[in-house]
Amino acid sequence: MNLASQTITYFKFQHRFENQKKGNQLMAYGDEADGTLNLQDVPTNLRVPQENEESEIANFWDNEVVKCNYVKERRVTMREQWQEKSKAEEYKKAIEEAKREQGEEVEIEKEEKEEAAY
Repeated sequence: MNLASQTITYFKFQHRFENQKKGNQLMAYGDEADGTLNLQDVPTNLRVPQENEESEIANFWDNEVVKCNYVKERRVTMREQWQEKSKAEEYKKAIEEAKREQGEEVEIEKEEKEEAAY
């Protein structure tokens, strides 16, 4: 349903009293900044609750909360795994660099011994 092509900053439904069960229900929407106001009739299928609608919506939101909590927990787990992997890579690089440096030191020592023996 296309309500408006402009920004909607105000949205309100007509308050229904117990003695007004039948009849149309209106909703008002518009932009308070430029003073536009539109009224639209709310269709019957949207103003009359469906069977188990409230419990279905409650279940939907409960499931969404569970999903959001799972995503939060998973992000923490993934961050920890990434940090562990980064540390392992840094450790591996440090070991390789130390081996290279040791190899260079050993080579320098051999050269020094050869020079001294010469």
